[in-house]
Amino acid sequence: MRTGLFYLFESLGKKPVAQVYRDAEDEAVYAEEIGFAGIHPAEHHFSDHYGIMPRTELFLAKLAGRTRRIRLAPMVSVAPLTDPIRLAEDAALLDHLSDGRFTLSVGSGYRKYEFDAFGLDIAENRERTREALEIAKLAFENERLTFEGKHFNYKDVRVVPRPRQEPHMPMWLTTAAPPQVEWAASRGFGVLPAAGFAWPIIKADRERYVKAARQAGLDPRKHDAPCFKWIYVGETDAQARAVAEKAFMATFNAFFVGGEKLVDHLMARFKESGMPPVTDPSKLFDLLGSDELTVCVHGSPETVRQKLSPLRESGIDYFIGGFSIGALPTDEVRRSMRLYAERVMPHL
Repeated sequence: MRTGLFYLFESLGKKPVAQVYRDAEDEAVYAEEIGFAGIHPAEHHFSDHYGIMPRTELFLAKLAGRTRRIRLAPMVSVAPLTDPIRLAEDAALLDHLSDGRFTLSVGSGYRKYEFDAFGLDIAENRERTREALEIAKLAFENERLTFEGKHFNYKDVRVVPRPRQEPHMPMWLTTAAPPQVEWAASRGFGVLPAAGFAWPIIKADRERYVKAARQAGLDPRKHDAPCFKWIYVGETDAQARAVAEKAFMATFNAFFVGGEKLVDHLMARFKESGMPPVTDPSKLFDLLGSDELTVCVHGSPETVRQKLSPLRESGIDYFIGGFSIGALPTDEVRRSMRLYAERVMPHL
């Protein structure tokens, strides 16, 4: 079981933006040193406290020069907010800058104000994402591409440079929607489940992916089978909870501002899995950190190992952890990463 490191780039009024970037960069280099397998930054726009990363490709270009082994994959590039040819060009360039360590990983986006500012309709986000992935695939697998779609049209275009991993650069779609899972599997793309799912949903979506890929005559093992959880590892359960609850709830509350589209979808899927509603706000963190849901995994190394034990039986082989939660001080983040690397990672 390999492990990746997720970054949301939060200041939450606690850190200068320059420090947010510097901490993330140095922690990513440290992650490579202690055995992590990937770095996964998130793209967001127009916020000065939650998701201060308008171009993940620029951040990963910097890391490409400071690392040698670790995989570089956005989580995600918001495909509907950019031109698909530009997306493919950036991916191919980063593939060379990183000596073949780049994965093109996109999502549909979920914050309406980001789409509004770009003059786009968020209701079209899934359609645009599908077309963008198809265009990138054509660009990487053919010398020239012609594409006629609902949102994008190109004729006889050649993307330069060609990817270093030509013609099969790994390509992922992050999604919370079963139809998107099935579509991605049928087209040969990997799938990263959206954050926050309970283990039964993760397992069901993985089984859905495997079935759809096989029906299309494709090998579902071509790509990693990843999942994401927020995580904090402490020396004791009590110490870990004290830190994780304050940090995670700061992140969780910021997520709700402008994230209504994804919130509504996640709530509907939680109901599918039989999760009880929460009417007492003081009990919310208990539910989010419960063994059934584990949106935020926290505890001593032994407790975290137990909480992550469903990974394998859910069909997952790549765990992505959000260690930098709620603008935690970098020393706190590194301490959690080190405990994980030394006392959790070897047992997964």
